[in-house]
Amino acid sequence: MKILLLTVISLSLFVSTNGQIQDVLGQIAVEQLANKELERLKSADVETRRDAAHQLRLQENAVAARAASVALSDKSEIVRAVACEAIAYAADEDAARFLTPLLSSQEKSEYVRREAAFALGEAHSKTSVPALIQTLQTDKKPSVRAAAAVSLGKISDDRAIESLSQTLLLPNTKKNRRVVDEFVRRSAARALGEIRNRQAVPTLIAVLRDMTNADDVRREAAFALGIIADQSAAEILRENINAKDYLLAEIAKNALQRIQESGIESQKQNAN
Repeated sequence: MKILLLTVISLSLFVSTNGQIQDVLGQIAVEQLANKELERLKSADVETRRDAAHQLRLQENAVAARAASVALSDKSEIVRAVACEAIAYAADEDAARFLTPLLSSQEKSEYVRREAAFALGEAHSKTSVPALIQTLQTDKKPSVRAAAAVSLGKISDDRAIESLSQTLLLPNTKKNRRVVDEFVRRSAARALGEIRNRQAVPTLIAVLRDMTNADDVRREAAFALGIIADQSAAEILRENINAKDYLLAEIAKNALQRIQESGIESQKQNAN
């Protein structure tokens, strides 16, 4: 019996040690690959540097993300943009430190600013929320503002609710034309749904009720109400289940069903 016990213990120690060795070897391999691509980032050829940044992105880890940060100052916008994608796999604070400077007006490339905003969302960087809010409010390009809205939804931080709501409720006047963009508003509506906070419900109801809004914006508002699944949105959704816009009608129907299911689940939990 003692021999059997010693054998089991020995095997356990072997498996544990072997696993640790494999982890160390894996880490060494990751660092070697990152160092290899770091050297390629020094190439005079733009395509070589772009591919190096892409290879770092494919590694999908923090080591490669840190290596890719070197390329954020590259003179080629395509290299900088691809490097942003790699840094999406950095830790929260590292992602914010590397990427938020690219959201400022100092970065002249719309493409790079947009990819930096998207990457911060992929990194779920709560540290970057204030910078993304600023970008949503002030960037001159709709594609960049929309990317900021999308990322605020992915990060799902309540601090973004006010800014996203303001974006949705701005009147479509000439003065606001730079900010009131349909794609930005659609992204803002979806983001409010992803944050899943009841504070956003009145805004989304107002957007859905306003017939002057674009169809896609109203659809996103209805979809977001379904994600939040708050009972106060049931009435406006019922009003739209027979809407002339068949897509809106279907979304409203599904959203209403989610609210009803949420209510049933709440009743069960209360009963227990």
